[in-house]
Amino acid sequence: MKSAFNADKQMLLEKIGQLEGKLQDRMREIQSQQQKVHMLTQSESSMKNELNFWNGKVTTLRRDSESLQTFAEKMQAENRKLQVDAEGLRLELDTKDKNLQLARRELGGLTDDNERLRRMYDIV
Repeated sequence: MKSAFNADKQMLLEKIGQLEGKLQDRMREIQSQQQKVHMLTQSESSMKNELNFWNGKVTTLRRDSESLQTFAEKMQAENRKLQVDAEGLRLELDTKDKNLQLARRELGGLTDDNERLRRMYDIV
């Protein structure tokens, strides 16, 4: 009876040892899984932060691009206006130059007339 008891005891101790071993394996596996979950959570948080950073960069670049586009459009409009103004001033300058040439010719003609009149009165 004692040997049967000892055999049963030995078998139960082995079974308990096996169960404890399985329990320790499961505990290590659970701890490993928890560490993986924790690392994945940190990685996800890091990726979210990086995504927010890049979204901010994209938003800033888009805003800068839009403001540069607006500035370029204003500069083009101003350049067109300046070209029209310059063309108007060029036409005005040409007109004044022609008027000056006419005035010089008229002055030359009047000088000739005065010279002729002076000679005529000198003769008389």
